[in-house]
Amino acid sequence: MKLISGIFLCLLSLSASSQKIFITNVTLVDVEKQKLIPNATVGITGNSISSIYTKKTALPADATIIDGTGKFLMPGMTDAHVHFSQSGGLYTRPDAINLKKYMPYEKDIEWGHANMGSVLKRYLQNGITSVIDVGATVNF
Repeated sequence: MKLISGIFLCLLSLSASSQKIFITNVTLVDVEKQKLIPNATVGITGNSISSIYTKKTALPADATIIDGTGKFLMPGMTDAHVHFSQSGGLYTRPDAINLKKYMPYEKDIEWGHANMGSVLKRYLQNGITSVIDVGATVNF
């Protein structure tokens, strides 16, 4: 039974990775040439961009089509200087204004750990897909 389940899961993952998704009518941001490419169609297979068309092209009938009209598509950005061990809030800078009696530094750090999911979601919402925590001593 485990063998059959394993084969089924492998076949299921293969079919999911071969599914074609197309984003049509989107404006591409070409960061290398520093220009915008309007009305492009981007093909995605699995987790990778598999094609980019700048002219109208016939798409497979079984493909998932996403209309990108009025939207921009660009590579993910990197924030190369973050400090997840600090929230950046008022309570993390006792050298500027000491508010430790209202919120101990340790509590602010604890809040940051507990809310890391929503912090990272905001990064994604703003196009940042990679971060580098400079000098971090803690893994999240």
